[in-house]
Parts: sequence; C-alpha cells; structure tokens
Amino acid sequence: MAQKAYTGVCSELHSVRKELMTLSSAIPACKCSHMLNKSDSLNASIANAAKRYIMLYHFWVLKRLFPPTPKPNVDPQSSLHWASPQAKLSGSMAELYSVIPKALHDPMENYKQSSVVFCSALGQERSNILKTIKDSAGIIFAPFKLDPTLFGNQTACKKENMQFLGLLKKGGASEYTHMAPILFANPERMVPDEFFKSPILILHVIIFGKSFLSEKRHGRPKTRDQRMGIVSTTEGLIAGSAILAHFLLMHNPELSATGAETGIPYQLDYDFYLDPQPHTWEDKFLEELENPSSAQSPPSPVSNSVNPFVASPPHSPTPPFDINMTTHSTSSVSVGHGNSVAFLSVSQLQLEVSQMSLQRTLPPVVKGNQLWS
Repeated sequence: MAQKAYTGVCSELHSVRKELMTLSSAIPACKCSHMLNKSDSLNASIANAAKRYIMLYHFWVLKRLFPPTPKPNVDPQSSLHWASPQAKLSGSMAELYSVIPKALHDPMENYKQSSVVFCSALGQERSNILKTIKDSAGIIFAPFKLDPTLFGNQTACKKENMQFLGLLKKGGASEYTHMAPILFANPERMVPDEFFKSPILILHVIIFGKSFLSEKRHGRPKTRDQRMGIVSTTEGLIAGSAILAHFLLMHNPELSATGAETGIPYQLDYDFYLDPQPHTWEDKFLEELENPSSAQSPPSPVSNSVNPFVASPPHSPTPPFDINMTTHSTSSVSVGHGNSVAFLSVSQLQLEVSQMSLQRTLPPVVKGNQLWS
C-alpha cells in the first residue's frame, strides 16, 4: 500500500518538473537572471512615485489626472488650487510632477500603462499604510483606554460602543460633526484653543512604522521617511492621518471613497481638510457647538486629527528637532529620525486652522464623486 502511494507521488512529481521546465524555457533569459527590462524599470519608478504621492498629497487619484501634462506655472500651494474642478486638476498635476523625477516626465506622459501602474501601486501602498496603523491601533489609542480587541477587524461592535462613539460625536449621541471630540486635547472639554491637539500618534506611525512605538531605538529597518526622502510633513499627510484615525473608530470594513456601512464620504472629507477656507474658524466653531444642526453639510465623519501638526511644503523642509522618546505631548512636537525630520508645531497648525471654516463649504460645482475614480 505504501509502495503504491510512493509510486503515485513520484509520478506526480515527474509531471510537475516537466511542466516547470516547459515554463522556464518560455521565459527570456534576462527574466530568469532577475534583470529588469526597460518597461519593468519604468514601472518600478512610477510605482515608487505613487508611494510618495499617497504619502504627501492624496489617498485617491483624480479622474483625468492621466495622461498628465506639465503645469510649470501652477502653484499647488495657492488657494486658487481649489477655485474650480479644473484648477483642482491642474494643482494635482503640479503635485504629481513634483514627486516624479524629471527623467521620468517624458516617459510617463507617453507610456500608456502609466495610469494603471500608478493607481495600482497607490492602492497597494494605501493598504500597507492602513495595515500598519491597524496593527498598532491599540497602542495609538491607549490614552483613551479603548478595548484593543475591537481594532482587530472593523467589527460592528464599534457602532454600539459608547467609548468609540464618545470620541466621534459630542456626548456620544449627537450627529457627526467636523469638531469631533477626538480632535481635541481633552475630548470631554471641547474648547477652541485645544482644537487639533489630540494626543494620538498616527502620523508618527505612518512615517516611522510600528517600531516607533517601541523602546527599541537601534537596528530598526528603514522607515518610510528614509526610503522616500521625506524631510517634512505636508497637508496631505495631515489629512490622511485624520482620515485613518476616523476610519479606525468606525465599523466600515474597508477604507474606500465612501464608507460601505456608514456612507461617510472619506474622499470629500480628505479634501475638506486640504481646502483653505475663507471664514474665521473661531466663529464657526462656537456657532456649530451651540447649534450642530446649523451646519450645511450632511452628517459626515469626523476626521480625527492625529497630532497638532501643520504641514510645510515638501520643498521647504523645516529645521531639525529631535526627540529621544515616544511622547503624547500636545504642545510642540517633532518627529525625527536620523537626518529625516518632520517638525510640527501647534502654533503653525493654529495659523492654518484660522483660515479654515469648520463648516463644509465645498465648491458647488463639485457633486458627489464626479471628480474621483
């Protein structure tokens, strides 16, 4: 009996080996020796650019971003970036060119598969970032003493958990608002001076990985800031961190453009935090706290700001400011690692917030997801 089984296994192994040899002979020699052809090298470069784009600028890609065209006269930092859908597209193209090496500009403009490669790499990197944050969620939200087991998967138990709801809604029972308790230094004491001073450390973990939360300071693998040459934060990093924080407190199964279970428009919320608003934030803050129903926007998720961070443009790195240990400080905070630095201060953020209305005022021409893929 054993001999018969042995003979059968040998026969199957022989067949597999034969198929392997047939397939191997069909692969070019350069592939067998792990050499990349020109197309493979271009794909790898575009994929690396996509990883920088999602870190610095946006979690999703605008429709019509590809094929891109140079925008040398467009300043993506200008408020005109948000004046119209076309201005937004032009600003996004300018950002795209800023993360792609000049040597790749012409090939990317003419390479038909560039959009496929870029979007695929961006989606994969978004998943990688989300996994890193989810794996560390119990530690990240430790200051609020939440049940860490609820972060393992986007369990529906979250929607009934009063601790989670208390960080998302005022009193845990009101409608969703931009001024969620989690955005403040003390969720139980929502005062203007403490807005955007949450102690959670999502942005640190995005940049430096899970090892940032450990006591080990040596022998760690290269972090994202080192691999991508990131030396300062951007508005996109702040907005992305806020979206991730909010996603972790909700029960949506996947981080998509719109939450499958809650209907929360993550893409539009992302834009809201990027879009400089013309109103004074203090008046809007007090008005919405007293009368949440006065907000013009439908109930939307609270984008949980992660740290008191304000972004400086990638081309203007801020001065180094090292820290020697993990901190939950709500005052000036820096995130440093070797020569790569992201210095972030409360005063800078408050200056930025002073230009932001806490009431959603998206351009009227932008409806739903018409601009997004």
